[in-house]
Amino acid sequence: MDQSQPPAAKLYWLAEGKEQSCTIENGDVTMGRNGTNALVLAGSSISREHAKVFQRSGSFYLEDMESSCGTFINGVRMQPRRSYELKSGDLLRVGKQQMQFLETNLHETPELMLRNTIATSISHDHIRNEIERFRENLTKAFDEKWTWRGPSKETRHDLDHRLEEISTYFESKFQEFRILQEITQVIAKILDLRELLATTLELVSTVLSADRGFILLHDPETNELRSLVNRFFDPKEPGQATPQDLSFSHTVAAKCLDRKEITLIEDALRDQRFEGAMSIMASTIRSVACIPLIAQNGDVMGVMYLDNLRRPGCFHDHQLEFMETLASQVSIALENARLYTEAVTDDLTGLYNRKLLETRIREELRRSRKQDRPCALLLLDIDHFKRVNDTYGHLEGDQVLVRIAQVLQSAARFSDVVARYGGEEFIMLLPDTDRNGASTMAERVRAAIEEDPIEINGERVVITASVGVATYDGSYDLASKALIGAADTVLYKAKGAGRNCVYMCDEPIEAKTSIP
Repeated sequence: MDQSQPPAAKLYWLAEGKEQSCTIENGDVTMGRNGTNALVLAGSSISREHAKVFQRSGSFYLEDMESSCGTFINGVRMQPRRSYELKSGDLLRVGKQQMQFLETNLHETPELMLRNTIATSISHDHIRNEIERFRENLTKAFDEKWTWRGPSKETRHDLDHRLEEISTYFESKFQEFRILQEITQVIAKILDLRELLATTLELVSTVLSADRGFILLHDPETNELRSLVNRFFDPKEPGQATPQDLSFSHTVAAKCLDRKEITLIEDALRDQRFEGAMSIMASTIRSVACIPLIAQNGDVMGVMYLDNLRRPGCFHDHQLEFMETLASQVSIALENARLYTEAVTDDLTGLYNRKLLETRIREELRRSRKQDRPCALLLLDIDHFKRVNDTYGHLEGDQVLVRIAQVLQSAARFSDVVARYGGEEFIMLLPDTDRNGASTMAERVRAAIEEDPIEINGERVVITASVGVATYDGSYDLASKALIGAADTVLYKAKGAGRNCVYMCDEPIEAKTSIP
């Protein structure tokens, strides 16, 4: 690439079966129905001012402008008025308009790359046209056959109804295939296990109109299902599941695991298999879909459970092929993510290890500097941990480390990075977090550790921790070691002040220092 030339990119999409494009170089490119937009898009799903693409510091970003039908990147809906960095090849959806973002400095021409992506859409349009042509020819032949008296209204209505059913069926299959393409492309890029499962669950649950979703992974040692991620989709009832709901959900998931086949329940309240079961009679669940995730060697890695709390018949038999193909793709991605996770996580606690953490800190500092956004780092040390090992033994000390890791994971947001830094030290990296937010999080985890005694050999042992907090506002260059060092300095002060407290460092942490 010629470094003297500013980067350029294009948006590609199909309109009336033809490829369209828009070049993005300097300035904002707004998209919407209004003629004042740089890119005018038609359709009822497009807002007057829907979204914009812009360039900053050599990178391209997409922002939803509070549109009605939303803007999506690789199948994930964006938050309004928040910019997301684009990568070449990303699939966008503006309302219902499919697009692809491609940088134009690639070895392969954008047109060829685009053609690989939209060939299916073109073939879909061709098949739709063929179906409509078949319908017209059949109707014409039907009319000619009945020219002497004409077909009855009932016969014509029956013909139209059957042809409409065929058209609807193929449309649904096209939609499923497109969604599979989107989901596969998204999850294939994700190596973080939790991010993979959370993204998959959100995409699939949205597509299948689920109110709630869980992904439970199978532990072969205990033969138990452990819920790793869950999502509640009903905005009116955000996560208010009853004990009966959860009891029933785990029962269905366990049966799905044993049988290694998809379980569909059209109406749990009327299903004879659960007649008289107290958990289902007391629950609010109606439709259920439970999908096993099977590895290539035949082992069941877990299940994806979805349900709808209001509508019976939400999941159908004609979706089985879609679910099976989806489960196969998710299982492959899950195996890849698991191998990656094993390489970058601490064996004892399951948190990220130090090597991965330092990489993520460097990445976050660069992002904060580029986007002028804050981030924070919490360095936590267990108070008197050597005394725990000396008094109770190293196995019990390991139990304390695992419990602390669980507390930190429970407190962390999806975007946060939690890692074991070494020995009894832990780090939480908090993107988009200022001093107030970092102080609040630090005090929250400190209090949660103190208020949750650990039972060791029948004795309830209170564990406390000291926390050092360093924040960065993105206004100057900063090295990752400087950020960690600043948190370590104030952690030392917290321990000197009596332990079990939080100390904050001052900004700027260090004079201008190049980011490694």
